[in-house]
Amino acid sequence: GAFALKGVRCSRDDFVLPNSGGLPLHASLYYQGQRVEDAKGKSAVIYCHGNCGCRLDANDVTRLLLPEDICVCCLDFSGSGVSGGEFITLGAREPGDLKFIVTFLRTIGIVQVGLWGRSMGAVTCLRYLHTEKDLSIAGIVADSPFTTLPDLMREIAKTQLPRLLLPLTGPVLRVIEGRVAKKAHFSLREVDSTVSAQECWVPALFCHGQSDSLIPSTHSDQIVAAYAGDCRLVRVKGDHNDLRPLHFQQAARLFFKGVLRGGLKTPEQLFAGVKEHDDRHEDDDDEDTASSSSSE
Repeated sequence: GAFALKGVRCSRDDFVLPNSGGLPLHASLYYQGQRVEDAKGKSAVIYCHGNCGCRLDANDVTRLLLPEDICVCCLDFSGSGVSGGEFITLGAREPGDLKFIVTFLRTIGIVQVGLWGRSMGAVTCLRYLHTEKDLSIAGIVADSPFTTLPDLMREIAKTQLPRLLLPLTGPVLRVIEGRVAKKAHFSLREVDSTVSAQECWVPALFCHGQSDSLIPSTHSDQIVAAYAGDCRLVRVKGDHNDLRPLHFQQAARLFFKGVLRGGLKTPEQLFAGVKEHDDRHEDDDDEDTASSSSSE
């Protein structure tokens, strides 16, 4: 349907694609203009939602990027939203779904593609770059990814279980692994974001909440340390599902405006919008801390 955003006429087109298993993937494309042909020759960012989310989670990203004439595409992964499938796989099979969306955008004339993922979606972006070796992706924003599912489950157990029950974590984990393999047909050990990061060369802007009670920020620390390409990690105040502060949203928008233009850029140019930590403002609620890694 048609709508106006900041005085600009925009459109949303919904579409359905079959994934590799024949399941329907429901997706939406937002762009400036009245017909899908108006998106030809433009750039797009694909938003990848978290494990309990759907494509509606892309609304904030759409409002952020669409006024810059950057198209936004979002999908319901298999097992989420109204797409087909019974189970999500927390990053194991989702990269395959993402591949179909990337291919579709190429066929309608989208020139440059970026990825923005949160939680499971962030892991999916990393795994896609690793498994598909798609160096045509201009850049990614990865918000609160995890390293591996077993590591995450052990950490959750430490915070949720009484100390006396902690020795049972290993046996319980093995039981869960067996049931997941039998019912959902994937292994919890398939997903290792640190291994994937070693094969990722496109520029990446990471974000993680300092008070994330579900996925501790140490997961992003490990992934950034392993990342092969130029990257920057921004730690923001807040929990796992909290709205990200305006300064990070602005930094992400500037990051995509830069990488989607194409061409070689220095790390300083890539992350020009990311504020460095300033010790004089440690107690300022609006301040963030940043760390970086580059492939120089």
